[in-house]
Amino acid sequence: MRSLLTIILFFALTVASPVLAKPTAVDRLDLERYLGLWHEAARFPAFYQRGCTDATAVYDRAEKGGIAITNSCTRKGKRVSVTGNGKPNGVGKFKVSFFKFIPFRADYWVLWVEPNYKMAVIAVPDGKSAWILSRTPKPSQTQLKKALGVLKDNGYDPAKLIWNPGVTPPS
Repeated sequence: MRSLLTIILFFALTVASPVLAKPTAVDRLDLERYLGLWHEAARFPAFYQRGCTDATAVYDRAEKGGIAITNSCTRKGKRVSVTGNGKPNGVGKFKVSFFKFIPFRADYWVLWVEPNYKMAVIAVPDGKSAWILSRTPKPSQTQLKKALGVLKDNGYDPAKLIWNPGVTPPS
């Protein structure tokens, strides 16, 4: 009877759980070219970004090869920011924290970056968070279509994206 319950539980969890293709981080990342200002074109919903528009991320060099992160957005008419840091955890992979006194770090993977470093797709490998970033507030439709393809190819559902005002989702 115990074996039967174990089998039923296994199948129930397997069917109920979304299947996510194993995401793949970039195999090369020129950190110097990646640093700087990025505009958020779209993102998956996240409680910490609720009510945010016109979001940006600024990445700077930090100690020991890491990156300093400043995420900003407009919320209720005011510009708000949060700072954090990322520590390298493989090529195109970082462990990121926005809490100085809490030892929690989230995985942050660069799934794709254009060769000219004008567009990037960033995600958390569990499929719950993803961002499309651009060096300009209004990326081209061609760039956005490519970014959507990267998300799909890595098992993410682009239908979950929230688009930043001013960015036209590709048709």
